[in-house]
Formats: sequence, structure tokens, C-alpha cells
Amino acid sequence: MKRIIVAVVAVLCFFGSSARLLGATAFPYPQNRSYSYGSKPTITGSDATTIKGYYSSWLASHLTSSGAGGYKRIQQEDKNNDTTSEGISYGMLLSVYFDDQATFDQLWSYKQLHNDGLGLMNWWISSGGGTSGGNSAADADQDICYALYLAYYQWGSAAGGSSAGVSYKTLADAELTKIAAYDLDTDRIKPGDAYNSCRYPSYFMPNEYKVFAKQGGDSATWNAVYTNCMNTIAAARNPSTGILGEQCTDTGQGGGCQASDPPTQDKYNSSRVPLRMAMDYVYYGDASVSSELGLLNSANGFGGIAPSGVGDCYNVGTSPLSAALCSNNNMGNFFGPAGTSFMQGTNSTALNNYYSYMLGNFNSSQYFAGAIQLLSLLLLSGNMPNIADQGAMFTPTNTPTNTPYAGPPTVTPTPTPLAFAYVFEDAEHALIVNDYDFAGSTAPTPTPVISYRVISQTAQPVAYGNYGIWTNASMGTGTWCGVGFDSSYAPATTGVLNFSGAVSMRFSVLSDKAISFTPMFREGNGVAGGDDEVWKANQTLTISAAQANTWQVFTIPLTVESGSSPLGITLNAYAGNQTGNKIPNLSSVKTVEFDFVSAAGANVIFDNIDFIPGVLPTMTYTKTPFPNPYTVMYDDFESAGSLTSAPRRLTTYADTANGASAAMALDTSVY
Repeated sequence: MKRIIVAVVAVLCFFGSSARLLGATAFPYPQNRSYSYGSKPTITGSDATTIKGYYSSWLASHLTSSGAGGYKRIQQEDKNNDTTSEGISYGMLLSVYFDDQATFDQLWSYKQLHNDGLGLMNWWISSGGGTSGGNSAADADQDICYALYLAYYQWGSAAGGSSAGVSYKTLADAELTKIAAYDLDTDRIKPGDAYNSCRYPSYFMPNEYKVFAKQGGDSATWNAVYTNCMNTIAAARNPSTGILGEQCTDTGQGGGCQASDPPTQDKYNSSRVPLRMAMDYVYYGDASVSSELGLLNSANGFGGIAPSGVGDCYNVGTSPLSAALCSNNNMGNFFGPAGTSFMQGTNSTALNNYYSYMLGNFNSSQYFAGAIQLLSLLLLSGNMPNIADQGAMFTPTNTPTNTPYAGPPTVTPTPTPLAFAYVFEDAEHALIVNDYDFAGSTAPTPTPVISYRVISQTAQPVAYGNYGIWTNASMGTGTWCGVGFDSSYAPATTGVLNFSGAVSMRFSVLSDKAISFTPMFREGNGVAGGDDEVWKANQTLTISAAQANTWQVFTIPLTVESGSSPLGITLNAYAGNQTGNKIPNLSSVKTVEFDFVSAAGANVIFDNIDFIPGVLPTMTYTKTPFPNPYTVMYDDFESAGSLTSAPRRLTTYADTANGASAAMALDTSVY
């Protein structure tokens, strides 16, 4: 649903297309988000703490203050504790997502002291500060630039180091200009600013090119770079396993960089390819990236290998991958990215196995393996949100436009509002909060598989907004499964919503097959008087085959019923506090859940989960000006990205005058 949010006007600092207050972290760790596309493994409450601990131990092993100018650097045990531009780039990426601005500024300052004559960092710096390897490496150049854009949306400007007070976007734009001038062969990525005899597939970073296209303004060039990179991958990979050699040509296998990087083997460089692809897929869902990941996670690829069996060298020409092993040290830079490939597809067992293996096997003494494994864990756990392209993070097709001046406005009253409701979840933040799924089985029926995510909807009533929560449930006779989640509108301080006075629960469902299911909601545990009781509808709801592919609206009375009554709700006998007061506490609603009784591979969308009060409030009608009389618009509220705070009570209005199909009025007097 689109909505107008009543807000106090404040002074804002503008940076390009975005505005934010400096000195504050916009996306503190952990985020634990779902992505626009793909699947996440099962996450437990302690995972974020474990991963943050790995970051701390990795820094303790590799972050040293013995850098030029007194700035810190990342030292590598495999290079006599020297530093590479690659190490600086990994440290900058990790420190952004772990909200470690002090380390980020130190690494960026060190980088600037070791630039080559073109302004990009020399790729190898000795522990004493001398240049051991001159000229740049394009993978580090790109990651450093991307990290600066991430830092801008995380913190705004540098707080310390040599660039204190300077907008990170200004720094990123300058780096991008140099990359475009010196690391590109027209619209193809070179190995570095002084090399151009081959291509490195692991230097292809498709999600970064989309950010560069939007941030730098040269979308034609960066879109062409993306297309050429993916065409090269398709031509050079093993067509059965998806594996790529260390180097290749634009048209296929082979190459001419250096003998230590063979075109016939996947080794330390190419081990990163699955991670690069997975980062783009979960953000954008592109078909060419999905195709590459589909090969990597297939039975011929990593789908046929346990995480403990992943090696550190594979022969590109051999299939399946289990037969292509040429060296096996089982390092995190191999099994980490391999695990991210399962974020595309339906192999949830392998996804969870690889993720669990990563959580239990981390070696902080290994610079390269540790850095890549940490990046893989961040992506898998939902802690690598697409903060440099928030239009894709919240609204995959977000295209904000300015409204030109069109003369004096025509003032018209808005129509009578539609039915009033308290909103639990409408999916318009494009995320799922504290989500979980579950399944059970009765032998010999296989355990059901359930997957879910927020999706952009099409062919739906306008009032349903842009998004819904998509669920796929594959189950057979005698099985059950379900999905549940918290509200994205619940205050962070309590985690619950107050629906006191509600008399019914209403939600909309679309299924492509006949299904049977039961809705439930859970009270908060000790919050606002809640005692963790679970209340379920006292009836099984159905969508028939004749109703498939059309939206159905269900309303459940919140009257407590028992026995065989077809109406109301009852205390769930299998969950919750059975010694409680047996009366639902609607002032402490935390979670809504849908349990499937029958859903044979059904694709189901849930949307607009509301609680309806017994007494309608008195509304004050507003007037809507016709066109915006200004030539530049800060926000027209026509995208989910417009939201800066959680609405509390919403009422739908028609809003055709300003180009919107619907708008929302916010009444803050309830809380």
C-alpha cells in the first residue's frame, strides 16, 4: 500500500539522490534481512554473535598498525606479512557491514599513501612500506570503490583518517572515474590499470556494475561491462559444472596473464566466482547470473559434494565436479562461496549443510580464506543488504520521477476512506522480520519443503500494493508445514503491536492450487502483558481449485470458541503457555503464522494482514493539491523507499490526482 506519512519538517543534508543525517549508522550490525530473490539458510539467534566474533578474531590476526603514515593495514601470512590492495578491499567491505568505521577509515587512508601514478593502489606493498608489486589489480580497485559507496549509505562521510569530514560518495565517484579510465578496455574489465592480456572471471562483479551505473551516471558503459562479463563466463565455463579457470579470453577458455594462474584450473582466484554471482542474484535475480549459479549448485557441481569435501583446485574440463578435484585443502575461500551458490534453487538441505559447516569451521589465522568465508557468512545470514542501491533493496523496480511545475494547484477533497484497519504486515517494506519455517512428516512420506520471500506482485488489485509474502509448500499426505514472521511495523523496543479493541483478523491470499491452511498469531513473551500463548483459527480454511489464481479475503472473528464451533479462535494445544489466562491479549501481538494442512507444491502469496477494530475512529479528511508546484521533488511517496518510520494506524484513500493509485493517511494519536 502506498501511504502519506505525517512528519515534522526537519533540516536535511542532501547528497545526490539521497539525504541522511551524518554521524549515525544507517544499517547497524546485525541486519538479519531477507533478500529480494533467492533463499537463506535456517538462522538461529546466536549466529550473528558467532559471525561477529569471527570478524574480531580475523582482525586480531591480520590488522596491524605498522602501516605507512601510522595507518593500519591488513597483513598476509602467505606474503611474509606484506599487504595487498586486495586485502585492503576485503577489510573495507567487512568493516562496512560490521559497522566498524574506525577500521574502514584507517584502511582507506593507508590505500591513498600507496597509489600508483594513475591514482589506483599498487597491488603489493611490503611490510616496510615499499612497493613490491607495481600498478593496480582491478578486483581490489572495484571492491574499494564499491566499499566507499556502501560507506556513504552507512555513515555519510569519513569520521577519521586522511579524509575526515569528506563524503564517502565524493571519494567513491573519484575512484570510479579512475577505474573507468584505466581498468576498462572500452567496456571490458582488464586485470589492472597496466595489464590487458587476459580476463579474470573472479574480477567480474555484476552487482557492483549496477551500482556504478546508477551512482556514476554512465549506465551505458557499466551495463555493457555487465553484459560482456556474463557472456565471457558463459563461453569459458564448464557447461555442466559452471566451473571457470583462473583466466580466460573474451570468447572462451585460454588466456595469457601468468603461468601461476592456469586457464584450465579453478584455484584461489576463481574460488570467489560463486560469491560474486550470488551477491548479484539475491539483489537483482538476473537470468544470466541465475544460470551460472544453477550449474554451480547442480548435482554435477557443488550439489554433489559435501562441504567438507570441497577442494582448492578443480580441472575445468572434467565433469562432474567430484571427479575434477586436483587438490584438497578444504579452505574457507572455497567452501564459503560454494555454499552461497545454493541461495539460488531449491536445495535447502545443501544450503543449510554448507552454512552450518561454515559456522563451525573458521580459521582466523588464514587471511584470504578467512576474509572470503566471512563475506560468504554475511551474505548467507542476511547481513549483507544492498545498501548502495536501496531502490533495489526495498523496491526492485523503483523509478522515482520529478513532478514538473504545472501552474497553481487545483484543490480537491479526498473521497470517503475505505474500511479502517490496524496493519500487522502489508510487505511494503520488502522484507520479512524474524521469519521462520517448519515442517514435519509421517513416514514414509518425505519431509515437506517450504520456501518463502517477499516478491513484487503483478496482476493484482491496486489496493494490495507492490509486494506480498510468497510461499512455496511442497508436501504430501500426512505431512504439515508452515511459515511465520513478526511485523516490520513493530517498535524495536517491544517487538509487539497493540491491537486492543480488534474484533477480527483479516488477510488476503492467492494460491495457484487448491490448499488448506490455518492462520495463527502469538502473543509476546512477557511483553505488554503477553504470555507467549498461540491462538489459532478454530477452522481449517480452504481455497478450491476453482478459486486458484484469484485473490481471496478471509476474516477470522477473534471471539474465543471451543469444541466444534466453526467460528472464532482457540488456544493452540501444541504451543504457548497452557497455564495462562486463556484469553487472547491483543495488546501484545508479536507473530502471525500460517500452517499448511494440504498444499501439494502450491505457490501462495499472503498480503495485507490486518486486525479490524470494533469501533471505527473519527477521521479528519484532508485536501490533496493537484501537481507539485515545485520543479524538484524530495519525495512523492510513490515508492516503498519513501518510508522512514513505521506507521501505526493507516487508512486507505484514493489518490489519483497525484499519479498514485492509492495513498495512506497516518493517525499518530493511537500511541
